[in-house]
Amino acid sequence: MATTDSSSSSTFSGDSWPELAGCSEATATLKCQGGRRPCLDVRLAGLTGLRFLEVRKAQLERLDESQCLQRLRDLSLADNALGPVVKPETAFLGCGQLRSLDLSGNGLESLPKSLPESLETLNVSRNRLEALDASETQIRRLIASDNRIENVSGGARRLQELCLRRNALSTLARFACPELRDLDVADNRLVEVDLLLERCPKIARIDLSGNPLVDKKLARAAADGSSKKLFDALRKGKSKAQLKHKEPPRLFRGGERRVVVASKEALAIRPHVVACVLRVSSPYVFAPDADDDFEALVGLEDLQIDHNEDLAAARKTFDEFLASQTRLHAKGRRRAAIGTHALEAIAWPLAYVAADDVDFLPIAGGWMREKGRVSARKFAADLAAGKNSSLKHAAKQLLAAPKLAHLVDARGTVLSVPPLSNAYDTRITLDTKSGVFLEVSAAEAKDDSHVRAAALHLLNDAIALFEQQAPGRTVMVEPVDVVYDFDRTLLRSSFPDRDELLSLPPLPDLPHPQD
Repeated sequence: MATTDSSSSSTFSGDSWPELAGCSEATATLKCQGGRRPCLDVRLAGLTGLRFLEVRKAQLERLDESQCLQRLRDLSLADNALGPVVKPETAFLGCGQLRSLDLSGNGLESLPKSLPESLETLNVSRNRLEALDASETQIRRLIASDNRIENVSGGARRLQELCLRRNALSTLARFACPELRDLDVADNRLVEVDLLLERCPKIARIDLSGNPLVDKKLARAAADGSSKKLFDALRKGKSKAQLKHKEPPRLFRGGERRVVVASKEALAIRPHVVACVLRVSSPYVFAPDADDDFEALVGLEDLQIDHNEDLAAARKTFDEFLASQTRLHAKGRRRAAIGTHALEAIAWPLAYVAADDVDFLPIAGGWMREKGRVSARKFAADLAAGKNSSLKHAAKQLLAAPKLAHLVDARGTVLSVPPLSNAYDTRITLDTKSGVFLEVSAAEAKDDSHVRAAALHLLNDAIALFEQQAPGRTVMVEPVDVVYDFDRTLLRSSFPDRDELLSLPPLPDLPHPQD
């Protein structure tokens, strides 16, 4: 039934927390099990010496009286009904001494928010998690076995032990963890684990058993449980997929990898963001056959002067590209916001930051350059109050946010304030040169799979559109990394990854790589 540090016990009666009858301020350990206790008892706050609390199989639904948790070092709430999300979200905000937290068997669909920095061990096994962003926590030990996790992304700078046994993992391509020592991914759907040692350089133990690995030597080593054989196979061996695809044909390799440096504040508002660069093999993105006079011709179009065939073709391609972007936005930009920018107008690196307000020059909502810069909140308020604005929902979503997440370049130029509008300063035009920078973000999705899918869809549309416009023209893709501002070695996302690059259409006149 229940125990305390003074070994007191009692039976259930009218009081749903009978264990408290035998407790005093000096009680350090309290274990409660069974019964129906939908919320914590206010009397727990009086146990000022309490350091370990277990409430198990008690049908616990909420953690409203969370002040009683603030002195705890160890908390076990296994096998309750706290899911699909911990309520309230701020339940663990003041738990500055908490070292271990057990939330297994609660029907959770996401990790709890506002976990304390003191937390070292988190157990979320036997829940309903479908994705895991390791960068959302700063813990040392994470147990997430027996969930439905299909992908794990990001990186945690302190994480040393990770257990993902019995999930639905098919790739580790988006995961990197510099301090990881112990990784258990047994009984998943992993076919290959390329570059795992490079992404986790300090790893000392790996369990890959029960996965359909295509590298036979690696599969045998995993089944045998021999660490030496397993690490030898990882260092020397190549999976079949690696042997067939040494490098994705559409990968563009420039110089230094381009990065977006993201702040915690911005990620708390719009947590899912990916980016990449489209490169075309012609001087102008939208006019492959244009000569040096093309830029001047574009200026004539504003004066309604007849223009040549190059300009007409560029206008058609430009309009079709924007139409594809609009279709992918979804109604009211509820699912994702897409931004496209002229690469030559951007100074790298970019920063993804948050502020109470920001002035910029929007291109949405009929705003004209002559009106000048405007407060993003004022611009959103005007759109929200309008009768016919297609951006009304996006404007209301922005106004409801505590701060405004936005993208800014190294010169301080604002690129976009999602989900509302891109900026005039970096807009794509008919005479855009060198390439197009693409960014996709979302606030309400469970993970980054939707923003990745939207970006990949736009890449496919762009490749088809640009390459059909002119024979022999090719489109390449330059991946962009999103990293954390507090530690730029930690990867939040990288898009597109190798598998996504390989899924793109083949280069013109080249055979499609076979998986």
